Amino acid sequence: MDIKIFKLFSGEEVIATLEDAKEEGFTVSKPMLIQIVPKGGGEMGLMLIPWIVGNQKCNVTIGRHVMSVTHPIEPAKEFEDQYLQQTSGIVLAKG
Repeated sequence: MDIKIFKLFSGEEVIATLEDAKEEGFTVSKPMLIQIVPKGGGEMGLMLIPWIVGNQKCNVTIGRHVMSVTHPIEPAKEFEDQYLQQTSGIVLAKG
């Protein structure tokens, strides 16, 4: 499974499974938007929400709207784990 984080020109950051990459864009599955949310006490946290609410099981082509693409690394690795849990139902062991 090749999980990537896409930074779009709109400012959105999307985590998804990369299915294919071609000149016209990236085909991804299970795209989730990385959203900043208040945790309380002045702290901010991150959560994942479906990027396309109407059809979460479809493959999506992200065209030329991508500013950059990266692999999740620390601390973004926690988003990869959360993404896997939300899109597959598998609960990962912490350690």
